[in-house]
Amino acid sequence: LQVIHHTARDWTVGAAPCRDETILWIVRAIVQYYTRDGGSNDGRNDLRVLIPGAGLGRLAYEVAICKDLIVKGVVPHVEANDSSVTMIFAAQNVIKMLQQQYQHQQEENRQLQSAIYPFLSDPQVNEIDARKRFEMEVFPDEHAVDSYKCYHDLTGTHPNLSFTVGDFVSTYSQQSKQNQYDVVATSFFIDTATNIYEYIYIMKHMLDTNGVWVNCGPVQWHPCALLRPTVEQLKDMLQVAGFELISWSVADEAVAYR
Repeated sequence: LQVIHHTARDWTVGAAPCRDETILWIVRAIVQYYTRDGGSNDGRNDLRVLIPGAGLGRLAYEVAICKDLIVKGVVPHVEANDSSVTMIFAAQNVIKMLQQQYQHQQEENRQLQSAIYPFLSDPQVNEIDARKRFEMEVFPDEHAVDSYKCYHDLTGTHPNLSFTVGDFVSTYSQQSKQNQYDVVATSFFIDTATNIYEYIYIMKHMLDTNGVWVNCGPVQWHPCALLRPTVEQLKDMLQVAGFELISWSVADEAVAYR
């Protein structure tokens, strides 16, 4: 069921408003940081990006194909990580679908999409109209297909996007991961932490000089969390850990993440 829900949120037209306020908000923040005066990745044209808790991979995909970075000569190399083999497998298959659709568009001028019924699996409570259960969405959405074509036309190659399966703490706390990323981008991820201090210091450990962590999401802590700080307490924890807070804000309205 989680794969169905994540597919609907990440790859259908109906969830576009949600993606604009979360995934694309993160992409815009990365672009703003790396195209502003003084933004730097030490003179390299490659931008090493890690997406922990990548799920079905739309955030990783949007960073990898970001036109606003490409036209500035910045080429994202994106690593998507998730602890679920199922999620990573599903995400890889959606990316393959995009590649196949691009090839078919070039050869036959037609699109190949799959259908999904995202509301059939929802609990049947608080419903207004039973017919809503049978609403269909198609994926990947046309915007994803068009952006893939745009990237390929600009670069002549496929996006630099790889997938890693593994627990975030055990995988990225290793010495070999120190200073290996210019950007860590997290969307609705940090509240999965058993110990938020672990997540914060691993972020610090992984980021290179002038690296940036861009985060979006609530502090709706997982039931197994040992610590459940408020937003303001989390802010203090980040500063104590040595992060410089470039931008910090709390949304006035909740995002319809599902």
